[in-house]
Amino acid sequence: MGTMARMQDERASLADACALLLVDVDNFKQINDVHGHAIGDEVIVAIIQRIAEARAEAIREAVAGTPIATEVGPLSVTTSVGVATDTPQSLKVREMFAMADKRLYRAKARGRNCVVMG
Repeated sequence: MGTMARMQDERASLADACALLLVDVDNFKQINDVHGHAIGDEVIVAIIQRIAEARAEAIREAVAGTPIATEVGPLSVTTSVGVATDTPQSLKVREMFAMADKRLYRAKARGRNCVVMG
């Protein structure tokens, strides 16, 4: 099954809301041409890490920022987030999960309500 078909199958199993973001690094070819592919790889990894960290922080803030309305009244809830991003060495999903899990526990150890990247 191709990538698009797998994505469609995954989309079909989701609830109503779904988003897809396409991100293009402007003038990336120039980075590779001028500095080499190894530097280009470093740039891609750094961008992925920044996007993941920004998204994780936005999630943390969204949850912590507004109490959740319940039958017993509003409840303040926070989240701790551990983030693992893929690298050019292509970590397996299981390895990424283990890395994110370690970072999640670091976030909890730091007092909760925070994001830990690395």
